[in-house]
Amino acid sequence: QGAYNLWAANQPGAHGRYYVQTLDLPPPAQPDNPAKLESLALYSRETGRPTTSIDAMNAHWRARFLDYVSHHPFQWLGQLARKSYALLNNWEQYNNKTYAFHRARSPWLRWNPLGWGALFVLAVAGAWRLHARAPATARAAGLLSAAGAAGILLFFVSARFRLPLAALLCVPAGGALAHPRWFFRELSSAHRATLALAMFAAGLLAFSNFDGVRDARPFIQDHLLIARAAQTVGDDAEVWTHATAALTLDSSRRDATEFVVTSGFNRQLGETLSDDQLAAWRAHASQLLTRHPTATPAARLIAATATRDLVALRVFAADSTPAAFDALGSLALLATADSTELIRLRRTAPDAGTTLFFMARQTLDPESFETWARLHEPPGWSNALTRARARLFPSLPASK
Repeated sequence: QGAYNLWAANQPGAHGRYYVQTLDLPPPAQPDNPAKLESLALYSRETGRPTTSIDAMNAHWRARFLDYVSHHPFQWLGQLARKSYALLNNWEQYNNKTYAFHRARSPWLRWNPLGWGALFVLAVAGAWRLHARAPATARAAGLLSAAGAAGILLFFVSARFRLPLAALLCVPAGGALAHPRWFFRELSSAHRATLALAMFAAGLLAFSNFDGVRDARPFIQDHLLIARAAQTVGDDAEVWTHATAALTLDSSRRDATEFVVTSGFNRQLGETLSDDQLAAWRAHASQLLTRHPTATPAARLIAATATRDLVALRVFAADSTPAAFDALGSLALLATADSTELIRLRRTAPDAGTTLFFMARQTLDPESFETWARLHEPPGWSNALTRARARLFPSLPASK
């Protein structure tokens, strides 16, 4: 998706520091690159043509870029100036992770003084020394660096894209530190003053904070990254912590809302939420149903249970997927299932659904469910399910 990234990094309103997804796409069946999925969706929307020809899509995005640059050259030059500032700034722009976010949480990185800014300031001094000793080599290195920077500026200036420049900076930075007395012994007073001014300007570019260059919005992605990892290992308390932190930064995030809804449900299976947490869980469940129709079925089912949305639950129950049986279980646990739904629930195989279905079957026919549980589940599982049911549905009788 190189041609699409060329357009995405330079389109009207783009800051070009890192890629920003503009569409809230439903989760794909198989993991895929978000930029690729968005480029396909936008190409189909803009042209009405199928996304089977890569050449046609690339030509479309290149044409969009060239048309914008030719008709709005000054706006584009303004974008390049802003990207140039971000390229030279010490702040590592977001790319899958935000360095500052994880640096603050790492005992190994928190006190590390090294970074782009230190390299850049020292490299200015080293380049000055190289130019004095070997002008041709300095010019060649400068042209190489300029060519690399130009390629980066055409796209995004996020951390990994400027990494080759960081490697180039290490060489003159080392040269500056190798013989620091050289600057005082061999440079005239005027040249020393000029070099000091150049280093001051480099430091100002590197360590200043203009134009939102230290934008904290990417921290949302870092919180969600940790939440997703915590969900994988079953740490629902950590999922809740980072998902709610992400929603504090952006309350409209569907994925963060899903994390809060599912982790809040899972936490109640093993512990009792505080009154404030329970109220927050139900509020986020309501928001999920009203604002995020593309949320996963599992999250929407939990949200419908939390908010007692009987219409949504009956839509799920009419399906033939495992979610349907959990929806039937939720209706029964909320004491709103009709006789037909209860009969269907009783006649379904004991392992057809998941947690909500198990809880309902345990409530409807505790003796047969206990017999089945002793044969198919580990010891104590049935008692744990009873305790979790009491937390989630405290007003429900022990059995029916």
